[in-house]
Amino acid sequence: MGLLADAVAVVVLTSAVLGTVAAVGNSRFTRDPRSFRCRVRRTWPGRAQWPRWRWFATHAMWAQDVLLIRAGFLRLGLTALVVSPARDAKVEPLPGADVRRLGRHPMSLRLRLADGGAMEIAVAEDRRTDLVGPFLTAAIPGLPRAPREKGSDR
Repeated sequence: MGLLADAVAVVVLTSAVLGTVAAVGNSRFTRDPRSFRCRVRRTWPGRAQWPRWRWFATHAMWAQDVLLIRAGFLRLGLTALVVSPARDAKVEPLPGADVRRLGRHPMSLRLRLADGGAMEIAVAEDRRTDLVGPFLTAAIPGLPRAPREKGSDR
């Protein structure tokens, strides 16, 4: 009986510590004015179809052209992704049924990752400018295509 009580105490105390660490880390990140609530989905080279949106919403923020996303077990991790806008990237409206828990009119932006993959990030409509981060031209509809540099494959 004593061994079972000790095991239960260890599980309870470990859960309390992990819960506290996760709550403090998440609250610091989410209180930062640069942080925004989002949903993310990612695809890899050679995969034609986009996967479903991740089940849970998370928070992200821009640090220049690096997107920092809270991820992992209890959102204890921080994933840093070096990204660039996808060709002809623009903020696009999504059907409300496609991505949930981001309001009635969610918006999305497709980004290219340094590893060759791609990702799409969605936010609530009122966080549109936070979504584009350093790529402000993606938020302005109707711009002409940028001229391509000589010898550029992009």
